[in-house]
This record gives sequence, C-alpha cells and structure tokens, in this order.
Amino acid sequence: MANVALPRALAKTLLAIAWADNELHLEEEATIKEVISLLPSLSAQEWAMIELYFVVPVRENERDELVQQLIAVIRSAADKRIALEAIDAMIAADGLVQPAEEAVAQHIRTLVAGLDVSPLGNMGRMFGGVGRQIPRREREFELWRTNPVLYVLTNQTDTASADRRVLEVAALAAGIMAQVVRVTPATADQERPVLQHALTTDWALPAPVAERMAEAAVRLTQRNIDYHRISRELVPRTTEQQRGALLDTLFTIANAAEQVSPNEIDEIRIIAERLQLTRQQFIAAKLKIPTTQRGGL
Repeated sequence: MANVALPRALAKTLLAIAWADNELHLEEEATIKEVISLLPSLSAQEWAMIELYFVVPVRENERDELVQQLIAVIRSAADKRIALEAIDAMIAADGLVQPAEEAVAQHIRTLVAGLDVSPLGNMGRMFGGVGRQIPRREREFELWRTNPVLYVLTNQTDTASADRRVLEVAALAAGIMAQVVRVTPATADQERPVLQHALTTDWALPAPVAERMAEAAVRLTQRNIDYHRISRELVPRTTEQQRGALLDTLFTIANAAEQVSPNEIDEIRIIAERLQLTRQQFIAAKLKIPTTQRGGL
C-alpha cells in the first residue's frame, strides 16, 4: 500500500532545501513542481497547504521541523528510495543549486539514508513523538485563504506593535489594488509606488509597513489567489465611501503610466461589482481619468 503521507512531507522538505539561501527563484519553483508531480498524487487540499511553503521563506528552525516530519513518515526501504531520489532529482535538475542548498540537501540525505525502517525502528520513531507538531504556517491556513497579504506580512515581519484591525483591512485593500498591477506587468514598477502611497494615506499604515505590504501584495499576484474572496472579506469591514475611494485609487494605479488599458478598465469594473459598488459609481470613477489616457473608453 502506498504511503499517502510521504508525498506531502517530502514536498515540504524539498521546498525547505530550496529556501536554504533565503530565495526561491522561478526556475527552482518550476523544478520542485516537476519533481513533486512525479510523486504519488496529492489532493487539492494538500496542494493548497504546500502553497504556503512557496510564498514565505522556510527558516532553519522550521526546516528542522519539516525534516523531522519527513523522517516520521518514512516507513520502508521503498519510502527511503523515493525520498532520496526526489532530493537528488531536485539538486540535479536545473543547475541552479547554491552551496547552502547543497549542504542542507546533503545533510537531509544523510539522515534519510541512515534511517532504521525495521519494525522496531518505526515503532521507536512513532512513540518518540517525532514530527507530530503542526507547523505554525499551517495553523494559520485559514488566514492564508481569507487574507493572503496579511498572512505573508505577519510571517515575514514583526507586526506586534501594529493595530491588528488596521493591518487586516489595509492588507485586503492591498490585495485588491494589486489585481490592477497584475493586469499590466510592464508598468508594475510605476504602479506599485501608487499602491504603496495609498496604503499610507488612505489606510493609515506607517511608511515602512506600507512598503513591505505593497511588495507582498504585488508578489502574490503570481500565486493562485482567490481575489473574489478578498473582496467579500473587505466589504463588511469598510464603508461604501471607503470602497468608492478605493475605486478611484484603482484607476489612479492603472493610470500611473498615463495610459489605462482596456484590460485594466475591465478588471476594475469586475472589482467594483465585487465591492458592491454601482455601475454609476464605476463610470464616475472612470471619467476622472482624461479621455486620451483611457483610449476614449
């Protein structure tokens, strides 16, 4: 019978190796996903949980926990072979491995290769409580689903001194503003400062926090984010006046390069509907942009 716990634990460990140099490059991510795809199938829920390890770096103490989880689920020589082959495949796949990653991979490889998978060895790990603790980021899975920008911010930045409610609402607004940045990647460098400025002036964030939040929001546009859910979370936390002002900001972001594209206008129209704003409010906000800068639309 296949070990259904192994692919999930192994996928997290591969990501922990990739984060050893505190960076996860697109090429590395593609390689990891390719290696994971060769493992026994993961459920949609398991993939959603693994996504958490793509968005925030895995630090050394958490990496140790993930390795212990992997060790806890390896039960046979076949499991060991699968784990070792996956680690080797990731290291060899794209030629981008840094010394820190290679050192971590070799350490984990040594631990896995030396595992006693006899009945007594397995029983010892089971009763020893190895790998039983749920990682912090997985305990916050619901926050990732409802407010992904806040999830990333709080896992990378000390926000203990900030007003939690202010952070929650601002992070939702940042996620919505980033949707417009996502539409035209070529102008992202011009649009992100507008988003960041809005977080300080409209959503009461200190400039350093606004900068980190804007960065997180724009980076997350590369992920599979439920933006409809973000809008639903923001509506009951804001007034219609605040959402109307946000609509104006969306057009200001889109016009950062003095040209609003048809795709941006269409995206903002969809956002306005999700924010429970009327078509008249959408048109009024659009008309604040000069006709020549929105192609006459």
